[in-house]
Amino acid sequence: MHLALGIPLAFYGLHGFLVTQKWRPLWIAVAGFMLTALSTLYYAIILALALATFAVVYALVHWRGWKWETLGKVAVAGAVQAVILAPFLWPYVRTRSELGFERVLAQQPVRHSADILTYWETRSTWLYQSPFTTDAETVLFMGFVTSALVLLMISELRRDRLAMAVGVLGPLAIGVASIGITLLWRPAQGSPGWYLPLAGTLFALFFGAAGFAMEGRRRWREGIAQRELTTQEWVLALLYLVFFCFALSLGPAVRFAGQPVGEGLYGYAYIVLPFLRAIRVLTRIGVIVVFAFSLLAAFGAARLATRFQKRVPAVATYSVLSILLLVEFWSAPLAYAPAPWPPEMPAYQRLAQLEEGTAVLEVPLFADKEDANEMLSSLYYRKFLVNGVSGFVPPFTVGLAQNLKEPIEVFPSAQTIAMMRSIYPLRHILVHRGAMTRPERLRWERLRESPPPSLRLLGTYEASDLYELLSTPERGEAIRRQFSFDFVRRHPVTEVSLRRAWREDAAAGGAPEIRDGSVRSFVEVTFNGSPLESFELTDDLHEATWRLAPPFRHAAANELHFSHHYEPPPVSPEDIRYRLGESGPALEFDLLAMSDTLHPGSTSSLMVNGRRTTLKQPGYNLAVLDPETGEVLSRASFSTDRDPQASTQLFYFIEELPVGSIVVAATSGNASTHLGAEARRALRACGSALDLSQSPGAAHVMIGYKGAEPGSVPEQVGGRLVRVVVGQDPERLTMELVDFDMVEEEARN
Repeated sequence: MHLALGIPLAFYGLHGFLVTQKWRPLWIAVAGFMLTALSTLYYAIILALALATFAVVYALVHWRGWKWETLGKVAVAGAVQAVILAPFLWPYVRTRSELGFERVLAQQPVRHSADILTYWETRSTWLYQSPFTTDAETVLFMGFVTSALVLLMISELRRDRLAMAVGVLGPLAIGVASIGITLLWRPAQGSPGWYLPLAGTLFALFFGAAGFAMEGRRRWREGIAQRELTTQEWVLALLYLVFFCFALSLGPAVRFAGQPVGEGLYGYAYIVLPFLRAIRVLTRIGVIVVFAFSLLAAFGAARLATRFQKRVPAVATYSVLSILLLVEFWSAPLAYAPAPWPPEMPAYQRLAQLEEGTAVLEVPLFADKEDANEMLSSLYYRKFLVNGVSGFVPPFTVGLAQNLKEPIEVFPSAQTIAMMRSIYPLRHILVHRGAMTRPERLRWERLRESPPPSLRLLGTYEASDLYELLSTPERGEAIRRQFSFDFVRRHPVTEVSLRRAWREDAAAGGAPEIRDGSVRSFVEVTFNGSPLESFELTDDLHEATWRLAPPFRHAAANELHFSHHYEPPPVSPEDIRYRLGESGPALEFDLLAMSDTLHPGSTSSLMVNGRRTTLKQPGYNLAVLDPETGEVLSRASFSTDRDPQASTQLFYFIEELPVGSIVVAATSGNASTHLGAEARRALRACGSALDLSQSPGAAHVMIGYKGAEPGSVPEQVGGRLVRVVVGQDPERLTMELVDFDMVEEEARN
């Protein structure tokens, strides 16, 4: 509420400007709005909507006396505000541009909207407590004294202008009643009654505005030029504003006692007013309800003071009302939870002694909470921090957090290690075992006994373990390093060492067969998606230095991406390894298709000459390849895990392919749930003889061609990790990042 201090000032200035059309009150309104907007973007949007509503109501009532120069003044004031706000709004615009973040209505938790009972709930006063609680962020009950003053003001509306009062209050009463009816009715979602609150709200807003317009028409016909708002006009305008913002704060579905009872206004306003996509907690729209209700109460207090002025001074009336309000609102002492400073955890003290300029990841990461404590502690040990607090969580952070919690046999997985290595300059992993569930804690305790080569245990400090992450050497066909704007701006010079590497592990199938001088390896380097350099790679060390040049990403991670592929020697016609079955077509490239349920995410992929394409969609993923180059000509995903229509769609996709088309099929997740006869028949037309529907939850990989005999093409069904290779295994030849460093320009010189 401290941030709402500019709201009354903005309304005061706007009213003065609408009445006088002079500069001075306009600048007061601008000052009030800017105080609010520079405090929080939420209130900037909410206040702008409220001011616009108030201005429309005023214009509906007052048709006379407008000057053309008023529009020019508004334009100048708007331009001044835009210039002042631009540096503060630009980071929001840039973040949305780089990360695509906006408030998606379908992803909004219901607790972010106000419940009807939120307007009758109190939590912290000593005098009384609500018999109910809601999960709203804040309570919005204004108290019995305030409510009584508002009712007094409504009851004393001028009887000689009863027509205007009825014209506005009548529709508003119908709108409130339509919402109230559904509280007792509790209609089913989708039924006609479900839309009663929305219909009543729209009726109230439209015909309430019509009531103001009828009053404006009367004033115009009678030649009334007075521009000052009367008390009655103030009261009706504020009641209209209360109802409008009350309806918006309820969100896309009106809730009563936590249960949805009807369609809300906000879902449609979200479509019409794009700026609402910046708001997450809709309950905060209630700040305008609080303001308007407070001002109505002030009118009631003034009316009460006028009524008693012959008996007691007005100051006495105001003093008594102020005391009553303070007694009702008294909520001291407030409970505060002190944060220990400096952090007393020995692990933090050890971190403070380590090399500066590196980054720390604290685990668990974003474990059902926002990592505010971790951010505070980082001020003590003075390192970059991966953890953070935001209303948005980037997909990479979500994926890393899930991987670190995944109950897998090999922990942490190779994918998890690669994700952590990609964060530069991440050097230390601090594991808080005391903040974990028992299964997670046991996994980390086992890891402490035998950490992988990429993690080195530096020490155990009470319930925390401190690891050093060894970021190099790292092998893979794709390696990335991501870093922040501030870091790359200060450390633009990148020094790397790479070489070709030959895998000889069990996953690749034993000793390499393609260690041949005629195989040429290449590395393509991109920076933020743009080509940086491409070069041939050999078994000898290749060293490169780049100065990364702007523009850099400010919100999204800046990323260097190394991608490896190779050119195999010409395929011999006698080499049966490249043939799809005994009589099928021969490929001109090495091909691997894989379904991986061993690692978190349950992904499938295909690899052509060392270049991997990931197929992440749950269900069946199909790719059609050029038989000479391995280029993906078309690809499609079919959600046979959850969509009953996906099986038919898969059938028609294969049905339309020309005979002889090279088809790769790989599953992700439980693809057998809705795998119908049509899809199985289509897969058989490409050479499949294995029925995944007989092995629920298993993975299926096939490399076939349209027109093949069932059972004539390579395919596998199984659990965990399923691989099919045509030619030589492309995973055996890869690259190794031996060294990676980013330094300042001066350090290089």
